[in-house]
Amino acid sequence: MSTARRIRSRNRRGLTLIDAMMSLTICALLLGAIAAAFTASCQAITANDQFIRCAQSCRVAVDQIMGEVRKADAVQVSAASVDVIRPDGSEGTYSYNATAKTLTLTLVGDATPHVLASNVGACSFVADIQPDPKTQINRVVRVTATISVTNGNNTVTLGGSAAPRRALVY
Repeated sequence: MSTARRIRSRNRRGLTLIDAMMSLTICALLLGAIAAAFTASCQAITANDQFIRCAQSCRVAVDQIMGEVRKADAVQVSAASVDVIRPDGSEGTYSYNATAKTLTLTLVGDATPHVLASNVGACSFVADIQPDPKTQINRVVRVTATISVTNGNNTVTLGGSAAPRRALVY
């Protein structure tokens, strides 16, 4: 083999600078795509977690309100609140604050409202009223609550209905 041929074959054995730069560029693009996918996945997980927490707190709040209505001695309902008088005489008000988007419980004697749920997009309370068969005085026979929770692009509407125990006629 001639000397010129040996020199040419030695020069072709490794990667050239251009080959190394191209492979590094491809690796950098792949790592960038993986990092973007990981970031998007973390953001989606965080948004889902926040939505699930909001929805769960509203489920608990609806369950608590309906439980209180079932046990109540007296119930007063407006479009955005439910006043409950318990058998022990204590009173509480469940109310919706549209500006703060919260559902709160305020106990008589305690000026601080307790936030039961946040990110509440809409809330309504409706009372079915019928006259008492004995006294002909109107009384609440059923309370229905509808609450919509919004977090980001996700919305869930929860509902519940309860009849005050003292309103039942057998």
